[in-house]
Amino acid sequence: MRTYMKAAAAVMMLLVVLFPLASQGQRETEEVTTVRFLNFSAAGGNEPHLEAVRDAFEADHPDIRVSLETIGYDDYFTQLQTRIAGGQAPDAFELNFENFAAYANRGQLKDLTGMLDSA
Repeated sequence: MRTYMKAAAAVMMLLVVLFPLASQGQRETEEVTTVRFLNFSAAGGNEPHLEAVRDAFEADHPDIRVSLETIGYDDYFTQLQTRIAGGQAPDAFELNFENFAAYANRGQLKDLTGMLDSA
């Protein structure tokens, strides 16, 4: 249950950040926006919980789709780093505290401050 709560909280925070970005694009194109989210917290049988959070978000925002991909923790950071290096990074991805600074210091995270201020 604790893992589910962490995963749900992480997804909700992410969607709160991504919603203004996705909805801004929606207003301009009138198309459905898909956000690709890579995570590790839902691994180990917690995928249905994350899918329920996604489904609730999509019900409230029918112009946004969230594509979920869950990778086990043991392989997660290797695959994530490979995708980033290959220019195939997901739109959003989960980071634990221990890895956040390393990704930020390498310039692999986008500063959303300006986008959030204008939303």
